[in-house]
Amino acid sequence: MTLDLNLRHMSSEMESQRDLLARKLREKDVELRKLKKADLQLKAARDGLQLVEKKHDNKQTDVRLCHSYTCVPKKRH
Repeated sequence: MTLDLNLRHMSSEMESQRDLLARKLREKDVELRKLKKADLQLKAARDGLQLVEKKHDNKQTDVRLCHSYTCVPKKRH
């Protein structure tokens, strides 16, 4: 009888541990997906910043050239 109770207890404990592990794995997968999404957003933001910085540098170059040659800046679209 004691052996039977121990087996039931161990079986119940193993099931609880499996359930806990399954839940932790699901949580990990959710967090990983969130991290990947945030990483893609960060990459897009950095790419956008790089483009804006390049446009700004080009405008600064145009302004410097205009000041040195006293010209009218060309229009850009």
